[in-house]
Amino acid sequence: MNKLVRSFTFRGLPIFVAVFVAFGVGSATRADIGFAQAVATARLVYPNQTLVALERDIGDPTLYATGSVSSDATLLYGLGIHAVNGAVIAATVESVKPPEDAMMLDVLARMPLVTIDFAQALTRARAFTGRSDLLVADISLASELFMLFYDLRYTDGVRLMVDAITGQVVPVVETSTSANSISPLAFSLATDRAMTIAGPEWHPIMATTAVTQGGLAIGTTLLNVQTGHLKQVDALGKLVDVIEFTPIGHLALVSEAIRGQFANVVVSPQQFIANVSTAYPGGRISGYGLSSKLTIGVLQTNWSALVLTALNQPLEYTISATAPIDSSIGFATVPVTFKPGDFNRDGHVYGDDLAELLAMYGQPYPPYDLNQDGFAQGEDLAILLSNWG
Repeated sequence: MNKLVRSFTFRGLPIFVAVFVAFGVGSATRADIGFAQAVATARLVYPNQTLVALERDIGDPTLYATGSVSSDATLLYGLGIHAVNGAVIAATVESVKPPEDAMMLDVLARMPLVTIDFAQALTRARAFTGRSDLLVADISLASELFMLFYDLRYTDGVRLMVDAITGQVVPVVETSTSANSISPLAFSLATDRAMTIAGPEWHPIMATTAVTQGGLAIGTTLLNVQTGHLKQVDALGKLVDVIEFTPIGHLALVSEAIRGQFANVVVSPQQFIANVSTAYPGGRISGYGLSSKLTIGVLQTNWSALVLTALNQPLEYTISATAPIDSSIGFATVPVTFKPGDFNRDGHVYGDDLAELLAMYGQPYPPYDLNQDGFAQGEDLAILLSNWG
């Protein structure tokens, strides 16, 4: 984890002391300038460096310590900012030592993916916890396990992660269940089996596990690029169930988007799963999928997997499906969970989800078979309604 700011003690090469930035002098009447102004000051003083960390050091005086890293991750440019009047009272340049240099290179490589800034991360954390920013001890931009996130710590030791790509806020997970995940090798073999059962014209686009009374079932959804039809292969031990169907609603949009870009896909699901195994030794997988959608104005076709790392950290790992796998830079985000019945993945269960279920009511339509009895019917409707809102 990035500890650049926590190790920052103004011991580097001093550049200047007691420099007052233009907007800092006029804020002396405020009790505390806040993290937002500390961010602005750091970027004003070091416009060509990447701000990666801030710390609020309570003392006499209370200071904001900021750290900005050079483009080659070899130098850390630090500031000490007076918390009351906004004056810059110390500035340093330090060499970034291993292993922090490698971690900073990971951060810099993924900066184009960032959509959430420091101020937005703090706002989301404030809304999530109801806590004042004055209780924040430090916040740093970090890359770990291919994730890019703000590591936020409070003075009482509470710690949060704010995903720098999606903005999702979660408490740091120390433990997690492995009941619904299996090894990458086992998932790859399950994919091979599903492809053999489905036939050569069918291509896996998603797979997931489900905990049942009889053990862990694996469902693989395969696309026929020529017809647009989907085939669901569900396997539980030696038991196999196969259903071919025409997608509707949100799933139709997803599969059609994949179908339109499938000719550009150069990474197979097995190659992707092997990449997951390399990226997370000892990790487990509970699902994977192919998607093609606009991201920050650019059409991206990616493989993603839900991973449980060897340290029991759940995450969603993603790489490009249209670039050679050896040249892809993977990244990870906090996994987003959806309630049962949220078929269009908008974060809510409302009338449009109900309409999709009713359109296939009584039919063997796997995506809406929430209780896994083979049909979309009464119990599935009850599950959807229990998650309404």
